[in-house]
Amino acid sequence: MKTYILQRLGLILPNLIGITFISYGIMMLAPGDPAALIMGTGVAGQMGRRGPTKEDLARLRHEYGLDQPWYRRYGSWLSRVATLDFGKSMNPKDRRPVWELIRQALPITLVLNFWSLLLIYLVGLPIGIYSASRQYTWLDRTLTIALFVLYSLPSFWVATNCLLLLCGGDYLRLFPITAMTEQCCADREGFGALLHRGWHLFLPVAVLTYASFAFTSRQMRVGMLEQIRQDYVRTSRAKGLSERMVILKHALRNSLIPVVTLFGDLLPALLGGSVIVEQIFSVPGMGRLDFEAITQKNFTVVMGITTISALLTLVGILISDLLYVAVNPKIRFD
Repeated sequence: MKTYILQRLGLILPNLIGITFISYGIMMLAPGDPAALIMGTGVAGQMGRRGPTKEDLARLRHEYGLDQPWYRRYGSWLSRVATLDFGKSMNPKDRRPVWELIRQALPITLVLNFWSLLLIYLVGLPIGIYSASRQYTWLDRTLTIALFVLYSLPSFWVATNCLLLLCGGDYLRLFPITAMTEQCCADREGFGALLHRGWHLFLPVAVLTYASFAFTSRQMRVGMLEQIRQDYVRTSRAKGLSERMVILKHALRNSLIPVVTLFGDLLPALLGGSVIVEQIFSVPGMGRLDFEAITQKNFTVVMGITTISALLTLVGILISDLLYVAVNPKIRFD
């Protein structure tokens, strides 16, 4: 086991370098001149000029190293990342360090995705187990239809309708339309602040959750049905064990393997956020930060978020592989 873990940890670094190299190359191939974009929308407009001069563009390109070959820029960027320095934002209105921008947006995204993932597994797994243990009953068919309908609904459509129907758009005003920020609970303490935060979180968490717990429950149902048909389950029933004991103690553990596979996506999902949900609900999280950085061609912010997400993805995959041993003791990595 130790040897396997060391080997996998040794592979993370070259994989991470490969991911960042490809991501950096894609950003370099994107159309448009970042210096002209910054000057045209930011500095030039603030200085009251009609447009940037060639000298202004040359100075800005030199400041960000845009006048160098791409491989030198990548090497310089990689050497800074090795010291956890992601550089400064290229947004002329906000030239703060990239790590500071990420640290500001991260708590809100963590809260949203933590509750979303918790609900996905607390709701999705029991539904899948219950549906599999009562296959082809009217309740199983009802749950299957309802979950397929939920999974087929696009998140942008659901989020937009929530704003129109429940946030004072055309009908009810049950939930706030403003973004959830740290200032929204500044004037409240204790249980009141908790309720107010939950009021702001309810709709974004619900939109993030509904499709995923439908998918998770289907995965759980399929895995459970596969195990229920195995010989060892029939043997357990023949020995006189209760159906509850057969399902929860014997079949459940092996049926968790497909669900454990999904764990590799949990860590990057906690950090990455959701671009669509955060944009529609005006949540200043990681997804919205990444989207704005891409539209502004803000290389430093995009690469900072991409690097962190890639690292967490690789670590998440390693953790999910190690969890196979906990779920199924027959699996050995030596």
